[in-house]
Amino acid sequence: MATRRTVIAIVVAIAVLGAACTGDAPDTTTIPPEIPDLEFGSGAVPFTVPGDFPFPDSAVIGTTMIDGVNGRSEMNVNFPAAIAEIVMYYETTLPALGFVITDSMGAENEWDIGHARDGVAGTIHLTFGGAGLSSGTFAFDHS
Repeated sequence: MATRRTVIAIVVAIAVLGAACTGDAPDTTTIPPEIPDLEFGSGAVPFTVPGDFPFPDSAVIGTTMIDGVNGRSEMNVNFPAAIAEIVMYYETTLPALGFVITDSMGAENEWDIGHARDGVAGTIHLTFGGAGLSSGTFAFDHS
């Protein structure tokens, strides 16, 4: 009886080992999600925005859009801060993360910041939203 169990164990071990040694290795590549032709959302950063793109902790993500046909993503973000504070945040944080600021100009009530990295160009358009409040439209060209 013990010999029979030993033989069965050896046969099973050989079968498992044989199955593991034959065939193709499993595909471990990650397939990026398909970009929709047009998708609207709110409250979360779209997956088409660079994953490490910075937002202050106090930022509130509003409406979002992914336009796969034109290779563009947009979102509206609100900040409980003046435009000058938001400009300073992005002019400091973006270069530290490897983004190149392509332009930055404006006035007290409106400001535009252009940026790029790894083939993705973007713009931040900030507007005055009231005492201590600002709004931003963030656009990313990922075509």
